[in-house]
Amino acid sequence: MEDITHKINITDDNIILIRENKEFKNTLIFSLKNKTVASYILKENNLALDININTKIMEYTDNKITIKYEVVESNETYEFQIEMEKMYEH
Repeated sequence: MEDITHKINITDDNIILIRENKEFKNTLIFSLKNKTVASYILKENNLALDININTKIMEYTDNKITIKYEVVESNETYEFQIEMEKMYEH
């Protein structure tokens, strides 16, 4: 499988995570205690799927993001943890 690129946009109220490679593009919008619609696009077939999510926990510090969310249609709960390192110039 080809490498996946990740883009994260953090505002006061939302965290938007975009995961993409040659095969798919997945956009997740997290908003604490709110329902949002995530999109999953299969590029080869140009097939789009909307997924309703409910964000239960959304915490972030300077180097770590934790998101716990539920997929409404399946009642399944998932958790993202993203850790970031500080880059130093030599």
